[in-house]
Amino acid sequence: EEDVESGGRWSKPHVATLSLHSLLELRNFISKGSIILDMHADQLPVIADMILDDLIANDL
Repeated sequence: EEDVESGGRWSKPHVATLSLHSLLELRNFISKGSIILDMHADQLPVIADMILDDLIANDL
């Protein structure tokens, strides 16, 4: 994240950090969760059904 300082200069970039707990939780969700990147749905009930079907199919 950067801000424009007085004089039109850009500030020093600031990169947010994540806690170790957050990274471990993310790893757990990715390794054990349902990730569907090619889903073709535009309504929440359809999305929920597709995720539920995937979880059941993968025994999660």
